[in-house]
Amino acid sequence: MGTCMLGTLNKQLGIAAFSRNELFVVIFTVAVLAVFAGGFIVRSHYTKEYQCAANLKALGLAMSLYEADNHDHLPYAFVEGGNVWDGSIFPFVPHGPNGLVQKHLLRCPADTVTNKNTDLRRRTYAMPSHAMGEAYWPLGPENNTGVGLWWRKSMAQWDFLTNFVTVTKTQGADTNTELTTVKMPAITKDMIPAPGTTLLLTEHAIPQNIAFAASGSTIAGPTDHLDKNAIQANQYHGGKIEYLMVDGHVELLFPLESTGQRDPRDASDKPLPNLWTIRPDD
Repeated sequence: MGTCMLGTLNKQLGIAAFSRNELFVVIFTVAVLAVFAGGFIVRSHYTKEYQCAANLKALGLAMSLYEADNHDHLPYAFVEGGNVWDGSIFPFVPHGPNGLVQKHLLRCPADTVTNKNTDLRRRTYAMPSHAMGEAYWPLGPENNTGVGLWWRKSMAQWDFLTNFVTVTKTQGADTNTELTTVKMPAITKDMIPAPGTTLLLTEHAIPQNIAFAASGSTIAGPTDHLDKNAIQANQYHGGKIEYLMVDGHVELLFPLESTGQRDPRDASDKPLPNLWTIRPDD
């Protein structure tokens, strides 16, 4: 009866009648829009966190593409006379006009730290530093150090070690100098026992962290995330930090949680691993 009355009223008003399916589609569409609108209102407060996580996801994808082009080994944090990690993955990241990397990609919007030399471009992200000692090589379950390998000429004594790759690099800053071939240790993903809980990149918001430079390209631990003179930790992502894992996923955690300890502000009882080392059991 109600449907007939609605149809009669529609005819009297000159309105085309809706079928039950059409009404369902309209109601469903309105409901979906309401959910998205509500989500936007809630998430707009966290825009900086989402942008920062998106940056890390893009950088992680670029690292995977780099690996596919370089015998499956991870980028080096830096090589003396050669590339830093962001320079190594430069061909694989999204580019803007004139071939420039998109401005926001290497800088978290929550990172308000400045450097004195305005000609140099700041970078927010860094790789967890490898200890680069003979005791930490070859990699294995006892390796309590990060994946950010770095290389200097003074480390030639590493030539007798295993798991090396041969790398051609430029000596010095002058691009006209001759290329030289060296042997350097390398980390591949299959050498990492737990890629889902091993840190690949994280935030290092300090004045010395300069894009495409060795300065600030590695980070030693969770106490080094922020320049404490420029940023209050509780105002930076609500006291949390973004962490990109080797397997490509990103987590937002309190710094203490990245070491496997429970932060007092977190009510969860989920066990946490230490993300800073290659060991899966620490």
